[in-house]
Amino acid sequence: MRTIVKFFPNPQEDQREAIPFISRTMCKLAIVSKDYKGIEQLPQEPTFFWVRIQQETFARGRPASQSGCFVVEPLEVVKDNAIMRLLPGMFRCTATEGIVIIRPTQSVDLPWIIPLNLRKKLAKEHAAHAVIVDLSPQAPATLAPPVPAE
Repeated sequence: MRTIVKFFPNPQEDQREAIPFISRTMCKLAIVSKDYKGIEQLPQEPTFFWVRIQQETFARGRPASQSGCFVVEPLEVVKDNAIMRLLPGMFRCTATEGIVIIRPTQSVDLPWIIPLNLRKKLAKEHAAHAVIVDLSPQAPATLAPPVPAE
């Protein structure tokens, strides 16, 4: 699944070497995949990126919960002035297993995000631990089943 997230340098200095960048754009922590080779080239200031979600992890015994994280692969930087904001009536919404998936009714080739207050409202309405704007070019995607964190 492809989406937009905003990466920040990890504020926890003791973990910055292992996890240099984080995002909470999906209402749940997202980290850059260990397999990503360009980590040194990522900007040090908060920056929007197209990403591919590789998987969701969770703490053992607590699937579909706020614990754990999404592992993502950065694809391309998005300039702040290119970001488009989705508002009610501009998307379809489905909720399964604690995740709300938003699909824009207009082009998925645009860098859509959903405003924080609307993200929080949707998460609360659907008792969800994550809200994802699905910008995959094909039909709406689903995430692979979550895997326990090691």
